[in-house]
Amino acid sequence: MASAWGLELWAWETAELRWAMEITSPEPRVAAILPAQGLVARGGADGTVEVWTQAGEILYALAAHSGPVTALAFSPAGKLLASGGEEGVIRIWDLESGELVHTLRGHTGEIHALAFSPDGRVLASGSEDRTAKLWDLSTGEAYANLRWHVRPVLAVAFSPEGELLATGAYDGEVKLWSVADGQIQRTLKSGFGPVTALAFSPNGSWLAAGGLVGLAAVWSRGSWAPQGFSSLQQGKIVSLAFSPDGEKLISGATHEPVSLWEVPHLTPLGNLPGNIGGVYAAAYSPAGTLLATAGADGRVRIWEANSGVLLRTLETGGKAVDGLAFSPDGNLLAAGDGDGVAWVWQVNTGELAYTIPAHRKAITEVAFSPDGNLLATSSVDETVKLWEAATGEAIDTLWERQPPLHFDMVFSFDFSPDGRFLATGSEDRSIKVWEVQAGEIAYRLRRHREVVYTVVFSPDGRWLASADAGGVIVVWSVARRRAVATLHGHTGEVNALAFSPDGQWLASAGKDRMVRIWQAESWELVHELSGHLLPIYCLAFSPDGSSLLSGSGDGTALVWDLSWLGGEGN
Repeated sequence: MASAWGLELWAWETAELRWAMEITSPEPRVAAILPAQGLVARGGADGTVEVWTQAGEILYALAAHSGPVTALAFSPAGKLLASGGEEGVIRIWDLESGELVHTLRGHTGEIHALAFSPDGRVLASGSEDRTAKLWDLSTGEAYANLRWHVRPVLAVAFSPEGELLATGAYDGEVKLWSVADGQIQRTLKSGFGPVTALAFSPNGSWLAAGGLVGLAAVWSRGSWAPQGFSSLQQGKIVSLAFSPDGEKLISGATHEPVSLWEVPHLTPLGNLPGNIGGVYAAAYSPAGTLLATAGADGRVRIWEANSGVLLRTLETGGKAVDGLAFSPDGNLLAAGDGDGVAWVWQVNTGELAYTIPAHRKAITEVAFSPDGNLLATSSVDETVKLWEAATGEAIDTLWERQPPLHFDMVFSFDFSPDGRFLATGSEDRSIKVWEVQAGEIAYRLRRHREVVYTVVFSPDGRWLASADAGGVIVVWSVARRRAVATLHGHTGEVNALAFSPDGQWLASAGKDRMVRIWQAESWELVHELSGHLLPIYCLAFSPDGSSLLSGSGDGTALVWDLSWLGGEGN
């Protein structure tokens, strides 16, 4: 199932997420999955098509197109991969060798959709040029040019026996064609505008269509009478799939959970858990009764900590949220989004207290000072700003003027427990410790060889821990202003650090999907916790130290039981 953030493989019977891959770079445009053979293909804006195993091993990087890759499809037997580009060209690749088999030319606009026939002998394509084509893959020639749409063709799907092809277009129509000769059989009106996804049920009894505005319809094959019409999602429906028995329909949409529906009347059955995009920020309330999560979908969710029941969803401007913090008294919750806006809510009511157009670029972190009087925000615009927490009024900007063309994005910061100092981790590989009242740098710490992604003070203020893009964690003595330990174990960047409330443990997590627990003073690794399917971006201990919250790009937030650190984490 494709979503707005990547690819996921779910078990139908248990609704269990079995595997996931985050689509992040280079500027990904489209992706496809072949579960039976464990293969994933993804196309980028640079024209490259990459083929990966589900284990994360890259098999091929193909220079496929002169512009962005806009469509991908695996053949049913898994022997071929078709790629379509913005330039209107389709290429067929041999998956065993990675060699080019055919170059299909004939469309005069961007390729929006590709699908192989069930026997793998025919390829269907839909294009911006308002046509669909049927290609004979034994010759690489188009044998049918399907011209009846008056707007771009956005979706194509074969019936399970391969006799019919359905095409959906921006004109809101679904057309049915004979695969044998390309003759039009019927036109169906969607009733909801542009059709962006199509799927036949496994027995061919139903045809489902989803649209640009989140609406969907189901028709009964034969009579082609409409059986169901519903608003499935808020965003554009990017994929549809039937369950093996044809009784359920699954939909994936931009900025929405993956949802299940009963066929044919599209009765809602609920959402698959977790798929709301990556969880980039998480926090416990000071009392430990609530926890908050936020991430790629731009929504902030407040949960009951003990039961995991969702209590409230708070809307931001729609951009990803990377920073989240409760005020020390637990009355306010602050979040920072990708537009540089800080949002502050009353926790008890969920009412918006105020917003601050804080930065020119995305906010990377938000935090309240220990006394609750200040709210701090950091950004990729190279600044940290201080605000009056009660009103949102500007107080100061912490910014080190740099030479022209010098970049120093601030990725993370933390207040010292007494509130006198604020430490920042940034792109220049140093940690700067600022005196808050003076607004000036007190001192710098240099040890890292990579970008510093996260910094955190210990609760007693003795230690400052920092971590970088190379997976190295450095522990500093605050009094002596020098490194006392360097911790190795992570592979890839470390995105999150957190000290336990009693200061005895340091938790770390990052790209390798592992949470590691280190013992303070000795700085020995004592636990490794696995459970996430994609990189971890945030960590937070409960106020009593018995639980640890982790948020990941796989769309889940996990709560680990650390009440007995001598045993296994759960």
